[in-house]
Amino acid sequence: MKNFRVRIKNLREARGLTIEQLIINAKITRPMDKVAFLMIRAWESGLGKLSNSMLIKLAQYFNVSVDYLLGESN
Repeated sequence: MKNFRVRIKNLREARGLTIEQLIINAKITRPMDKVAFLMIRAWESGLGKLSNSMLIKLAQYFNVSVDYLLGESN
């Protein structure tokens, strides 16, 4: 999961997105939902668990493969 932590943060920062903007743009949950904010912070710090559906949403949003997010491909 370390690779995911690094890759999701790098993708977010490369697009100049705050965590709040990622929540809204990727339609992770309701805008400005405190739980979603804490969830993404946990992912980026390596503490949170990620559901398959959320992994797919993020891969689609960033236009990368799930394998890429998980560090299985470049």
